[in-house]
Amino acid sequence: MKSKTILLIACILINTLLCGSAGAICEQPPAKLCNVFFSNDLVIHAKVLKTEYREKPTMDYYVYHLEVLKVYRGKIGKSVTVYTENSTGRLLLKPGNEYIVFASRNQNGDYEAMNYCGEVQNVDGEPYSICLEERIRELKSQTSSVIEGEVRDSNWNLISGAKLTIIGGDMKKEVTVDKNGFFSVTVPPGSYRVLIPENLHVSDYSWSVAGKGFDEVRPLSIVAGQCVQIQLQER
Repeated sequence: MKSKTILLIACILINTLLCGSAGAICEQPPAKLCNVFFSNDLVIHAKVLKTEYREKPTMDYYVYHLEVLKVYRGKIGKSVTVYTENSTGRLLLKPGNEYIVFASRNQNGDYEAMNYCGEVQNVDGEPYSICLEERIRELKSQTSSVIEGEVRDSNWNLISGAKLTIIGGDMKKEVTVDKNGFFSVTVPPGSYRVLIPENLHVSDYSWSVAGKGFDEVRPLSIVAGQCVQIQLQER
C-alpha cells in the first residue's frame, strides 16, 4: 500500500511538471483526468498503426488506425479508427507510438478525439505510461464524486463571494465561492442541479454543462470518481 501511494504521488508530481506550461496558456480551467475520463465514450491504451490526412470541403481531418491494447472505458474490439479535425483542438499522434486515447462518438457515429489542455494531455496526445494507467485505476476505485469550478468577472478576473446552490437527492447545499474564485463540493454519485445567481452565466469554455443558452447549468448525472468542472462568468 505504501509503495502504491508513493507511485501515485510521483505520478502527480511528474505530470504537473510536464503539463504545467501547457496549462498556463489555457483560458479555461485545465481539464482534469476525473473529468475527461468520464466525459468520453472510449478510453483505451492503443498503438498507432497508420495515419491518414483527408481533405473535405468543410473541414480537413486526420484519421488514426489504432491497435487496441487495453480498454479502460467503453467496449471495442482489437482495432478502432479514430478521427480528429484539423483545428486548434486536433490531436496529433505518431505511427508506431503508444498512447492513452480519449474519444467519443460524433454525429456520424465515428469515434472522434481532441486534445485537452490540462493534466491529461497536450496536442501530441498522452503517451502511454504506467503512471497514467495507475491514476486511471485509482480513479475507477473512487466512491464519491466532485462538483467544482471557478467564477470570473466580465474582464476575466477570478472573483469571490458568489453563492451557488447544489441540489440532489436529500441534499440541498449552499456554496460560497472562495477568495481564489473557486468552489468544490464532494457529493455521492447521483443526479444534481447547480443553481447560479442571475448575474452569472456558464462561460463558453464550459459549453458541455451549459443549459438554456448558457443561462444555467444543465442537470448533471455523476458517477463515482467523476468530477464536473464548471466555469461561470458575470454577464
